[in-house]
Amino acid sequence: TQALLAELEEAKTGIAAEKVKVAERDKNIRQQSETIKKANDDLAGTYADIKKLQVVANKTNEYLASHNEARKKVREVEADLKTAVKRLADIHALSKNPEYNMRG
Repeated sequence: TQALLAELEEAKTGIAAEKVKVAERDKNIRQQSETIKKANDDLAGTYADIKKLQVVANKTNEYLASHNEARKKVREVEADLKTAVKRLADIHALSKNPEYNMRG
């Protein structure tokens, strides 16, 4: 019976040691879980910031497209204006030429 009692005490000691290990693992798991939760929260915040930046980028792209379209129209108007100025210069030159002057 002494041998059985010693074996029982040894088993109890082993169980107590395993309980301590399990408690330490549980603590580590809880800490890791908290770290993961914080990382997820940080990631969610970063994702929200990225979405906001994406909205700004889309608006900027829309503005740039509109700006480029306006610049294209300005170039067209400038070309029309150059043509009109050239025509006026031609008309003015012709008006000075007696051969084409209708006022005679």
